[in-house]
Amino acid sequence: MPIDDVNICMILYNSFIKLGLSNILILIGLVLTINLFTQNISAQFTQNINLTGTWKANDGGTYYIRNMGNDVWWLGISSNDDGKTFSNVLKGQIHTNNKTITADWSDIPRGTNGYYGKLTLDIDSNTMLHKVNEINYNKSGGPSCCFGASKWQR
Repeated sequence: MPIDDVNICMILYNSFIKLGLSNILILIGLVLTINLFTQNISAQFTQNINLTGTWKANDGGTYYIRNMGNDVWWLGISSNDDGKTFSNVLKGQIHTNNKTITADWSDIPRGTNGYYGKLTLDIDSNTMLHKVNEINYNKSGGPSCCFGASKWQR
């Protein structure tokens, strides 16, 4: 059977398909490997974060923090009057890529404050947190300033 242009095209096409398929399989393998590697690093970082405990903040409050994996909760109370000035709760997520917590918080009726909002905290270490961003609202839903604490230490 003589080799003509049609046969050459078919040979080249089949070679390209085989080469393309093998390259695609290699690429898929690399993507899966990178994905597993980054998930493993993320899991290791989360395992190294232990925020659970009693924290003091620069607003004079005591914060009882619990983290389980990437989830974070707290109860914050004004220390000098057992929460009658302020009592708040927070629910957030730890973001392992940049060591931050993003969270929603709200005052609860034990205290006289009635604010709520969103906080972003940097995790400096297992014993130090600091506020990097906030959005707060008053009882009526209008903008408010400011969440009282900006630094927490265990």
